[in-house]
Amino acid sequence: MKRSGIELNMIVLAILIVLAVGISGILVHRSLTDIVNSIHAEASTDFKLIIIKDISLDLLEIENSVELFALTRSNTNLKKYRDVNKRLNERLKLLAENKTETEEDASLIDSVQTLVNNKLKIWEEIKEINVEKNDPQPQFDELYTLLAQKDIDTVKVEVLVPPEKKKGFFKKIFGKKDTAVIRIDTSYVEVSPESEAIREEIEALETGLIMQEQRKNRRELKLIQQNILVTGKLNNLIAQIEEAERDALIHKNNEADRLATIIYKRLSSFSVVAVIMLFVVLLLFVRYLSKSRKVQKALKAAKQETEKLAQAKENFMANVSHEMRTPVNAIHGLTEQLLQEETNASVNQKLGILLTSSKHLKEVVNDTLDFSKIQANKLKISATDFAPENLIYEILAILKPEAEAKNIELLYRCEHTLPAVLLGDPFRLKQILINIIGNAIKFTEKGNVTLLVDYKRIGDDQFDMQFQIIDTGIGISEENLDSIFEDFVQIETDYTRKFRGTGLGLSIVKKLVELQNGEIGIKSVLNDGTSMFFHIPYKLGLLDNILQAVQHGVSVPAHVKALRILGVDDDEYNRYLLRIIFEKWGMISNYTEAKNGNEAVDLALSENFDLILMDLRMPDLNGMEASKIITRAKPQQKIIALATINSEAERTMCKNAGINYFLSKPYAESELLEIIETTHVNAKHNDADLSTFDLSELERLTNGDKTFMKEMIEVFIRTSQTGITNIKQALEQKKWEKISEEAHKIASPCKHIKADILYSKLKELEKNTEKLVRSNQITSLVLAVENDVNQINTALLSQIEAGNFSS
Repeated sequence: MKRSGIELNMIVLAILIVLAVGISGILVHRSLTDIVNSIHAEASTDFKLIIIKDISLDLLEIENSVELFALTRSNTNLKKYRDVNKRLNERLKLLAENKTETEEDASLIDSVQTLVNNKLKIWEEIKEINVEKNDPQPQFDELYTLLAQKDIDTVKVEVLVPPEKKKGFFKKIFGKKDTAVIRIDTSYVEVSPESEAIREEIEALETGLIMQEQRKNRRELKLIQQNILVTGKLNNLIAQIEEAERDALIHKNNEADRLATIIYKRLSSFSVVAVIMLFVVLLLFVRYLSKSRKVQKALKAAKQETEKLAQAKENFMANVSHEMRTPVNAIHGLTEQLLQEETNASVNQKLGILLTSSKHLKEVVNDTLDFSKIQANKLKISATDFAPENLIYEILAILKPEAEAKNIELLYRCEHTLPAVLLGDPFRLKQILINIIGNAIKFTEKGNVTLLVDYKRIGDDQFDMQFQIIDTGIGISEENLDSIFEDFVQIETDYTRKFRGTGLGLSIVKKLVELQNGEIGIKSVLNDGTSMFFHIPYKLGLLDNILQAVQHGVSVPAHVKALRILGVDDDEYNRYLLRIIFEKWGMISNYTEAKNGNEAVDLALSENFDLILMDLRMPDLNGMEASKIITRAKPQQKIIALATINSEAERTMCKNAGINYFLSKPYAESELLEIIETTHVNAKHNDADLSTFDLSELERLTNGDKTFMKEMIEVFIRTSQTGITNIKQALEQKKWEKISEEAHKIASPCKHIKADILYSKLKELEKNTEKLVRSNQITSLVLAVENDVNQINTALLSQIEAGNFSS
């Protein structure tokens, strides 16, 4: 199965799993919603039944209140009756609001409300009957008072109310009421007609009272019988509602069980399907991983092979560069020396052609190496303060002779005054402009080549520099414009065949522009000239930071002439060039040659040389191996590599071999003089003196205490090593003040051990940091200080290990 097929199957299965999960989730959600709704409905029904039961309890409380009022005539019971009645009416309203939507339930609720209202009316009438009941005692009291006033006889009439007896609940409701008993005690002497009338009136009152009590009892009995019937109906209704609620609850429980069963089945089905699909996905994933591992192994192997090829390519480029630079160096150097001699015009012309050809070959080599670095992402863009106007005039000065030789005008126009200082890579800008303007001159037979420069401010401290190069040359056809910036591309015409090259110039230019966050473009019409334009952003620079390069003349200082130099190169022409230069400088007697690495080792170990010029690529024992042998025996030996170092790894290998200075071939006479001066800040100090120190002053300060001396020496070793590390870090970060501070810290302890040469170098580093930066000598001085510190510390450690400070 193809990789894409596995991925497609996994995607389809994943989609199916998602759909299954989604559908199951929806179904489960619906079922759960139904269950929840049924529970809510059940809760609503329970609430209605609770209200009915509360109403029933309120009815019983009303009955008790009325009966107690009838017995006690207490207003408290009457108030309680009214409160309960009010509460019951509120519950009836609440019951009406909780009617269900079914007709049957609504009918039951209406019946309950009707019966409750009937009971309320019945007990309201019973209450009214008891409120209407009159007390006969006042009338009796009035009649007996009249009878006493007549003095006819003495009649004592008492209305005796029997004492209240405890009665049961049903006896209170259905039993007869106890009536008052009137007892008349008569003892009289004489009965008058008025007294007789009063007695008859008393008897009539008593008879009316009995009859009234009998009528009230009959009314109450009738109302109580009605109440019993209503109560029975109400109880039956409540029983029906409870039964209906019970049936509904059973139905809802059954429905919930049914829905739960459905959910369980759905979840089980989903789980089974999901497990099956996940298992299939897992199988596919395992197969995919297995195939992926195979692909990864193949990719890893391909990557390793690619890296090997890239390394082989890089090694090939370095070797080719060396092999090409060796003859180019000889041609360029010897031609330069011959042109300085007095010869006739014809010879000078031929030598000029040789020099131009060697320069062209040098450019081809440089283009090839730059392309290799760009392809390997190893080309770095520096950030240096430079004056753009000075750089442009320098470029025009370089290219003007070439234009004049072809009778072409080289023009320069700038619309605005350029910024005084910019921060960027002036070398790469110069490389871009020289390449483009050089091409324009090369392919222009008549007319002119014009450089237009302008800028646009894109921030407070940033400028977009815009360059346009216009020529009146042969132009480029429209179909070739798209490929002009491609690698190894040259436009083939009868005219261009005269100027052969690598085809990398414009490709490198485009990559250099893009590496600096710029853009480049071209417009051209065949036989009507070309306009190439590009822009690069630069930050505003500081005028104080512009480093003025020191221009060395051909005047050789006396301390350089006094140096003993060993030149090592397997190429006869390169050795011949060095002999000519040193003979011209007047120091041929101090110059010795070696044809290979073995010969160089023998000479370096048997004699003392101030400086060795070492070619790195030689048969048998190469320059790096020879340098390692020499510096192992003589750590202080200064060696300059006459080779181009193309990588940081190669530079590290050189440093490990004791090589700290480099001069690329082909080199000019002034460049050779500059690197020799850099390696020797002070010609008076020979290599044997570098590790000189004297512990007598330290011994005097410690009063001969060797243990204390040992501690002081160990402190010196630690602080000096730390200081050198800090100085090197500051050098990489261009923190000049930090270098001065660290040099000051190390210098003071040097006095105690009388390391005067190291002390003088540190003081020069401390006080003249800016000057050393401007003269490009700070790196060489830092390396010299590091070398001295290492040698002194090595000697001190040797003395400690030898037990020279044991008490």
